[in-house]
Amino acid sequence: LYTLDESSGARHENYRLLASILTATLAELPDGSARATDAGRAWGRYLVRRPPPHVRLSDSEAVGQIVDFLAQEGFRPTAGEDEIRMHSCPFRELAEGGQRIVCAAHRGLISGALAELGSGLQVERLDAFVEPHLCIARLGPRPADAAHAA
Repeated sequence: LYTLDESSGARHENYRLLASILTATLAELPDGSARATDAGRAWGRYLVRRPPPHVRLSDSEAVGQIVDFLAQEGFRPTAGEDEIRMHSCPFRELAEGGQRIVCAAHRGLISGALAELGSGLQVERLDAFVEPHLCIARLGPRPADAAHAA
């Protein structure tokens, strides 16, 4: 009934190669981290399901949706009072060589998703690999002018 597709490993390696090339290219740019954050923010806004206009999510409900989204992507997250703890990074190998870019994209991804959900929170900083398998997104209030732009 089932057969092993030996080519899937090769496809995985192709994506890893492409990701490594793009990460290294961004890392060479003086504003590479800012570009990665902006790209992550745009994708974060795109990937979450925005609530209907008559529904206002609380910050904790928005964080809950982000945790669910991150869980689907393999981060094994848990939410704290003012943080999201990610117990696994699906891009760990890539982050080890280009942490500045990968972590900036993740910071932007979470902030963009929070903004799209109407939350008043953003990622103030992302502490990468505080333990071998733990990164922590520290949440704080989004500036008032940014909250109105969302």
